[in-house]
Amino acid sequence: MRRWVVLIGFAALLLGTAACGSTPGQPTPATTADGGSTSAAPSSTTSSFSADKPCSLFSSSDLQQLGVSSPPSQDMVGTAQSCELDTADFHIGLDIRTDVGLSGFVAVPNGGQVTSTTIGQHQAKQEADPSSSSCTVAIGLTDSSRVDVTTTGDGTSDPCPGALTIAKLVEPKLP
Repeated sequence: MRRWVVLIGFAALLLGTAACGSTPGQPTPATTADGGSTSAAPSSTTSSFSADKPCSLFSSSDLQQLGVSSPPSQDMVGTAQSCELDTADFHIGLDIRTDVGLSGFVAVPNGGQVTSTTIGQHQAKQEADPSSSSCTVAIGLTDSSRVDVTTTGDGTSDPCPGALTIAKLVEPKLP
């Protein structure tokens, strides 16, 4: 039940965002100091966020840029909708959690230190887990939702730069 409340909240947020302009998808002219108007360029970032479709956060260009070696797969992992991808260097998991926010992101047992950061317009937390050669960047959306990006390597390279790159790639598409 709680999940539906969060999903309805996301839908309301997205509808509210779309309703801000006079015509959805059309820029509204800005007014100059002398009462004239200027043309506004359309925004280059559009939200493709769907809490039930984490793989939709990756465009084909994103997948090519990341060097994804096979099509992404989507599944439920615990309570999260998850998108799984593989590159030559890392396994990538992108999880959308609608039952816990950023405050619920805590260090894994024997993991590394959790650090706070900002990714684009969102508060985030990061943790490297040396025992599993992984790094997770959690991006806060609401008090009860977040997106986790986890990269897992083979232990020969630091997985955190990859997790940060992916987090920065998907962040503009988040509400």
